Amino acid sequence: MAQKTPPTPPTLPTDTTTGLITYSHKEETEPTLTAKELMARATKWYKKFYPNPTAVITKVDTVNMEIDGKAMFWTYKMLKGDIKATNLQIRYPFVMKFKQGKWKIEITGIKVVAASDFPLEKLLNPNDDNVVTNYSALTASDKYFNDLLDSLRAAMKIPSVEQKKDDW
Repeated sequence: MAQKTPPTPPTLPTDTTTGLITYSHKEETEPTLTAKELMARATKWYKKFYPNPTAVITKVDTVNMEIDGKAMFWTYKMLKGDIKATNLQIRYPFVMKFKQGKWKIEITGIKVVAASDFPLEKLLNPNDDNVVTNYSALTASDKYFNDLLDSLRAAMKIPSVEQKKDDW
């Protein structure tokens, strides 16, 4: 009888100081872009990205140019007969900060929602009975966060107000 090869955990970005799975992005833009304009672009993005942005955004600080939020999503697993079922609910906080000509976002402190919430990092345990399902949830989470960052990066390149062209 052949032994099954143990599953390999996905490679996830980890903060070297805290050991937490952390997704972050810093970007320098045109130096003339104000923090106010960058914040307006991010606001436009989150209003499109999240189905219920008012439930997600917890703070909009126009003095310190910061947007904080808490959001969630579900991961799924495949059952016999190719039936897609919900697996784990993932909740994450994020912070976006803006300065003249640059912006950044950080997502860390990611939790699995359960009777007693626990850190996403717990799913990395190779000895857990649900290791295959856990690694699948981690892979789905990684895809979600990378798609979120890609979406935000693209949106931050678009002016918050459409520029009118001279119609001569």
